[in-house]
Amino acid sequence: MCMDFQDLGQLALVKILMKCTSHSNYEIADIPLYFWYQFCKELIQLEEKSIRDLKMAAYSSSLEELLIILVKAVQYPVDIDKLTEDQVESYKGHRYNMTDVIIDICGVIGSQYCLEIIVSLLEAQMHQDRNNWQMIEACLFASRSIAHLILPNNNNAVPKLLQIIPHLPENNRHLRHTANLVIGRYSHWLEQHAAVLGTMFQYLLNGFSVPECSASAAIGVKQVCHNCAKVLGEPTLSLYDHLQVIKIHIKFKDELEILDGLCSIVKALPVESAITSLHRIAIPIVDSLSKPQSTLSAQQDLDRLCILLRKSPSIIGKDGQHPSISLLNSMWTPLGQLINKWPENIEIAENICRCNKHAIKNAGKKMAEPLLLPMAERIIQVFALPPHHSSYIYCASVCVSVFGDNLEKDDTYADIISKLIAQLSQLVFHLFQSGLPIMQQYPDVVEEYFYMMERCIRNCPTLLVRFQLLENPLKLAVEGMMIQHREAHRGIMHFISETVALGTEGRSAKNFESVVKSLFQIQGEKVVKNIFVPILSRDYSKYTTDDKESNGSNLPESGISSMLWRLRRLSHSLLEKWIIEALGGEKSLSYPPNKIFIGTISSPNCSRD
Repeated sequence: MCMDFQDLGQLALVKILMKCTSHSNYEIADIPLYFWYQFCKELIQLEEKSIRDLKMAAYSSSLEELLIILVKAVQYPVDIDKLTEDQVESYKGHRYNMTDVIIDICGVIGSQYCLEIIVSLLEAQMHQDRNNWQMIEACLFASRSIAHLILPNNNNAVPKLLQIIPHLPENNRHLRHTANLVIGRYSHWLEQHAAVLGTMFQYLLNGFSVPECSASAAIGVKQVCHNCAKVLGEPTLSLYDHLQVIKIHIKFKDELEILDGLCSIVKALPVESAITSLHRIAIPIVDSLSKPQSTLSAQQDLDRLCILLRKSPSIIGKDGQHPSISLLNSMWTPLGQLINKWPENIEIAENICRCNKHAIKNAGKKMAEPLLLPMAERIIQVFALPPHHSSYIYCASVCVSVFGDNLEKDDTYADIISKLIAQLSQLVFHLFQSGLPIMQQYPDVVEEYFYMMERCIRNCPTLLVRFQLLENPLKLAVEGMMIQHREAHRGIMHFISETVALGTEGRSAKNFESVVKSLFQIQGEKVVKNIFVPILSRDYSKYTTDDKESNGSNLPESGISSMLWRLRRLSHSLLEKWIIEALGGEKSLSYPPNKIFIGTISSPNCSRD
């Protein structure tokens, strides 16, 4: 209607909805927001320039007015500090809804122009009434929301915005919190305006003196370090020494944000300087891990180490090693001692496995090769002992992903990977020798093991066939199909479905078809029975028949319909036979729906849907 040429009172409608958007009750103000989204979208999509110019002439002033309304609408209420946590979260949701529309308006009248309007409002408020911090903060919040749309060559609005920040009213945590985040969001602009960078960075550092603002200051520091690493350079790493002093006054997650940012600076340094700086940062972490005081301190040091391994620069040092591999090698013995000291601690096990993952993924297959054998041996050694942490299987899965890829052309790592899979499988089979009841007690092990086996099928199927590593896992998977655990069940179904697909889909299917058929001649009937019997008896959990992930996304790999489709491609006659048996034999075909279903399966026109 609003894009119609005939005068139907469109402008009056726009004005009414603008009045609604400015309502003091934010739940009412949110009602027209979808209209504004569609309104801006239709304006942007007008292709003919003459028409677009006409509509812009009609509505541009209204959009400018709407922008001002939206900025005012994101003001915190006067009693913000008296609201409950739920009320604050609800109001924050309203603020983000409003800034979504501001972003939509930017698409119509231009982000640079929108920022100029917002900064003008901020300047006016600073001049007229600095005590009205809510409006000042609203302008900062609005400018932050469109930072990603602002180009680094903006030499008008952005300088004005950032110049105001050091002069904001002091002793207001809401203002400083948002200002910290604004600096971080505009760090891409600061990277090209070094003259302003120092002042902004110091403002962030001063923010750590306000406990409620240390989180936003840490985020701002990280973003500035990411985007301005080359400009900041090696002198900024002295912040790490400062961090050792102030970290007892800030939250641990804020410390990790700063450490992450400092690693970005390290990556931007010349090779030798980068390696020297990385080792200097690592020294207190390594020393602490060598003499852990508690499980908590060990977990925190492992989190710090994990960041260094993940963010270390992709360079080769004088020792010929990648920095992450060199660092992990130096920690190999202390990490083993941690496992022995606290074998039952799942957080320590998970953190150590994360360190291994990030080291080999960051270094890549070739540079991480020296770690493969000792890592495989440690995985087998520690998983064999109670409490059998599933994170070690995940670590093995990462090894399969990195070193098991392309083994058909290059089998350098075939022996190590095959032994790792075979030995880990034997441990899993031994653990689950009592069947489903014990599997029910270790659902995380079930999940990780079958996802690892699925990854093997995708990465190195020839290896599985050559060393006969599919038969027993498939047998265990069939037994575990009745497990009452969503993620474990999904892992099993993924594995079974991918095993079928190995002989039915892809260019290599012919190479594996006979092997897969022989496997399912033994297990196929049980697979189909385990699918149908719980459904027919109505004794099943919803997720066992759900073709979607828990988040609603399609899951073609493990959905029942997809699995049946793949089994049909493997052998429609066998599938028909298995389904009839699952339904109760030939006599079940006297029931019309069963007969129709079997007829559909047998039909040459049967589709995946």
